[in-house]
Amino acid sequence: MQTFLITWKSPNSEIQFKAGKLFVDWYESGGPNNNPDGFERIGWCSLMQNGSGVSIVRANSLEKIWQVYGKWRKLGLEIDVQPAATMQEASDWFKDMT
Repeated sequence: MQTFLITWKSPNSEIQFKAGKLFVDWYESGGPNNNPDGFERIGWCSLMQNGSGVSIVRANSLEKIWQVYGKWRKLGLEIDVQPAATMQEASDWFKDMT
């Protein structure tokens, strides 16, 4: 599976609070533990003071990421997905390049 860094940001406070209500419902109903096969959430942080946050995930496809994050995009959150490397992967790749 590939590691991805996902950042999200709400363009305004109205969308932030609408997404916040959905987040509470999702979180309290066990959402963090209900991931599709091929998707693993490694960690996340919410930066509530500016309506943004970050996640580090592992997924076997972008389709899996959008199964999880698509509903947040529909609300109007700006979502950016970037492939990333773990520290071990980066170390191994640099060894191979030098």
